Amino acid sequence: MLDSLNALGLPAKYAIINAVMCVVFLYLLAQVGWGSGEPFIYVLGAVLAAIFGAVRGYRRKQAGLKD
Repeated sequence: MLDSLNALGLPAKYAIINAVMCVVFLYLLAQVGWGSGEPFIYVLGAVLAAIFGAVRGYRRKQAGLKD
């Protein structure tokens, strides 16, 4: 899945995937009334998810996994 992102390396791949999914999730929460919908929440969530994703990708890379 998303093999074109493999050229960037696992940390970048997982950072991008997590950041995008976090923004989508926060948007959906705001639409059903559970989230605040403030613009800064999307930025903060994307940054934190990108950091978490980069760490996750780095650990997978250290374990010898390629995807």
